[in-house]
Amino acid sequence: RQLLTLVMIPLISLLVLWGFATYLTVGDGYRLYNQGRLINDLAAYAEEILSAVQIERRESMVFLGDPSPENRTTLVRARTAVDQKIEVYRDTLERRDIQRITPDRVMALARTVLEAFDDLPAIRSEVDGRSIGGRRLMDAFTDLVDPITPFYSAVSTFPDDAVAAEGRALQRLAHARELRARVDAILAGAIAAGGFTEETYVQFVQAVGVMRAEYHETYVQMTDLYRREVDKFFAQDLYVTLARIEDQAIATRGQGPIPIDAERWREYNTTALAQLSDFQLELAVFIEEHAKPSAYRIFGRILVAGLLGLIAVVATIIVSLRIANRLADRLRDLAQSARTLAEEQLPSVVERLRHGEKVDVDAEAPDIGETPDADEIGEVGRAFNAVRRTAIATAVEQAQLRAGIANVFLNIARRSQTLVRNQLARLDVMERKTVNPDELADLFAIDHLATRMRRYSENLVILGGGRPGRNWGRPVSMQEVLRGAASESEHYERVRVQPIPPVVLDGAVVSDVIHLVAELIDNATSFSPPHTTVLVSGQMVPHGFVVEIDDRGLGMSEADLAAANKWLADPPEFTVLALSDTPRLGMFVVARIAARHGIKVSLRRSPYGGITAIVLIPPHLVAEAGAEHRLTQRSAGSPDRGGANAEADDAPERVPVGAGVRAAATGGEKSPLEADTLAVPVYRRGGPAPAPAQASPPAQQPSPLTPVRDKGSDDAAARQAAGTTPSTPTSTRSTGQQESDGGQEPPRRTHLGLPVRVRQARLAPGLRNSPGPMATISTEPPARSPEEVRRMMSAYQRGTMRGRSQSPDPVSLPSTSNTTSPAVSGPADEES
Repeated sequence: RQLLTLVMIPLISLLVLWGFATYLTVGDGYRLYNQGRLINDLAAYAEEILSAVQIERRESMVFLGDPSPENRTTLVRARTAVDQKIEVYRDTLERRDIQRITPDRVMALARTVLEAFDDLPAIRSEVDGRSIGGRRLMDAFTDLVDPITPFYSAVSTFPDDAVAAEGRALQRLAHARELRARVDAILAGAIAAGGFTEETYVQFVQAVGVMRAEYHETYVQMTDLYRREVDKFFAQDLYVTLARIEDQAIATRGQGPIPIDAERWREYNTTALAQLSDFQLELAVFIEEHAKPSAYRIFGRILVAGLLGLIAVVATIIVSLRIANRLADRLRDLAQSARTLAEEQLPSVVERLRHGEKVDVDAEAPDIGETPDADEIGEVGRAFNAVRRTAIATAVEQAQLRAGIANVFLNIARRSQTLVRNQLARLDVMERKTVNPDELADLFAIDHLATRMRRYSENLVILGGGRPGRNWGRPVSMQEVLRGAASESEHYERVRVQPIPPVVLDGAVVSDVIHLVAELIDNATSFSPPHTTVLVSGQMVPHGFVVEIDDRGLGMSEADLAAANKWLADPPEFTVLALSDTPRLGMFVVARIAARHGIKVSLRRSPYGGITAIVLIPPHLVAEAGAEHRLTQRSAGSPDRGGANAEADDAPERVPVGAGVRAAATGGEKSPLEADTLAVPVYRRGGPAPAPAQASPPAQQPSPLTPVRDKGSDDAAARQAAGTTPSTPTSTRSTGQQESDGGQEPPRRTHLGLPVRVRQARLAPGLRNSPGPMATISTEPPARSPEEVRRMMSAYQRGTMRGRSQSPDPVSLPSTSNTTSPAVSGPADEES
């Protein structure tokens, strides 16, 4: 503060003197520079009003002399033009840029011009009633345009003497043009009336004399350059002819008809007035250009004065800094060190710790170099060194604490995943041994709970910074992905997955997409009334594949919706989530998964009254059916497929797929069976053979779960019992088995002589992964009677029992019209 006072006192004194000198010189330059703008903007619009009023005055004189319909029409057009010009002039006065550069005196005169036209409606009424004489009419219109003359005078006043003289000449030229318009109006009215009256003749002669005298006086006051321009202008034949016609009219001495053609006179005068107006505007532009050098000279003086003042100020600053140079330098270094810590060092350390790097506190917090001095500033420097070291050490400790917590999360989640995996495997064995339908339904309910537990364990893995262990080895139908996500929801029976185009998803992201959509469906079902339905739909768009989840729930406020979308677009740190009053773990998991794969998730208000969640999957992760090989190639080269997960892809796995999620019919009405079809988990072992799932009989409370197995013999038995046969024969011999019949190449070996492992080379042919055809989705299932459903379910159960004792060779079966929601086989998943 003392240093600032020492510098500012002399500096302020010099600044005041410098500002005062600058103000004295800048005013003239500013006014001179803006004078040209006033002439070309404000004065030009006033000139347009004057031209329009001159035409109306002439037509009014003609109408008084001859009130014919043609003359009446011409007068109306002239009046319309005047009104338009007045509105443009009024709008110009209200412009901010014009008000800013116009002095108050000039603005007052400009408003006087506008106020004079308040009497125009009364004059027009008298003209329409022909209750006004020619001389009174001329005087009335003259009173309307007279305020323009002092306005021109004020606008044409320049600080520079030479430019001011040119401005006055321009003003007199405008007045001379007004006198020519008066001569035109008087003579046109006399011609229309058939001749002069004594009064109009005297008025005409006077107007011609004043006009010619004004032109002569204007010519005398002009500079040589202006005179040359005026001589060339008035030497034209048009103005010589006008002068001769005026002399002919004067020669009649007001007796008898006027030997002048009215149309010729109108044409000549209209042309002459237009040329005079253009000439006047050209001179105005010339004056503006001529005024700029004078303005630049004034600005030059301002610049010199400003530089001198600036030199004095700089000299004062230098002297003041020389007095307190050492103090200022040391304080500046200390301040720079503080900024470096706050803006560079701490953010860099935190970012590196966030990425798992190790940080050396001693290397990141060196001394700032102020410690040798023992004065007060040296003490501040040493204290700041201690603060910086403590801050960085605290950041390191906090990062280590967060890493430890994350490891605890991961360990707990991995152990939970192991337990859930074992539980699911045990449940699978129990389901295969169970024959009682009621017990099987209970086991499926427990299976569904275990599937949800697995997803919650995966949530912990994601929150801890890890990745779930489940992986798919090949592309999966998007319809099955959405059904699988719906089957993991707590209230899966309220979810309706509508039919979507035949699209497949990259197997490397199937697990994460199922997890992401399942979390959004859980939110939709949890925050909507129990009697409502959650709709899940999808379609291909130019930017990928979009999934929409609509609920009819309570919705969200604008603030909550904006906050959620911000979360989804830019996932915050887990510490922010943990410290929040209302943590939303599901949204956090969704945001983490979306950021990992470049998926865009957003929320908006649903037309059904709740919320619509929109998931946009990038185009490189999806493909239309038939182009799966491109996704397979990308998946094979993905770094996510390496390590233990890649090894586990060869093993048969157990995959939850929502085969029973209700699909929206494409027809008009829904069948009763379709309305009661439930979302159920479907389990797969071995190959990817699709099998049609039979729906449970419609009832008031539908069975929560329906078992679906993918044994080829079971499906065949079920079709035979239901009276259906496959449309085309299918082969139960796998591709791997066919390939094994041929000759085998000798195994490749490494440089050490060890054999190179080839994926699935030593796997049983029936267990090798081979893409199977997706079942066709039947969108309009026919209605079935209860007796028919009972027979179908009995046949299905008998086939299931026989299938347990047979090998799980994959069989591809086409969908039949009796299937309400076909179970499309999914690839194997991997759980850790």
